[in-house]
Amino acid sequence: TDVGTPTVAGRFRMVGKQCFIQVNVIPSTSIATVAGTSYIVLPMTAKGNGEGTMQNITTNTAVGVCVLNLSTSRLYVPSQVASGNTFTICGWFEV
Repeated sequence: TDVGTPTVAGRFRMVGKQCFIQVNVIPSTSIATVAGTSYIVLPMTAKGNGEGTMQNITTNTAVGVCVLNLSTSRLYVPSQVASGNTFTICGWFEV
């Protein structure tokens, strides 16, 4: 698994025990060889897990559904993600 610490900028909004997010991610390395096992290390931690959808905004194509494992600060990506591209993740997690 390729792992990188990305450049991350995002917006967060709490609604009850759910946190809704919109995050832009620029990977620091090439990510993903097998969907669901490769991940990006996010500079954030929280209790609980969540999910979201990822879009490659460099090429304006949908990447798919991603999984947030916030106990390990990992964002598992759904398919191959190229280094140097910018991605937007919209999703949620429970706190």
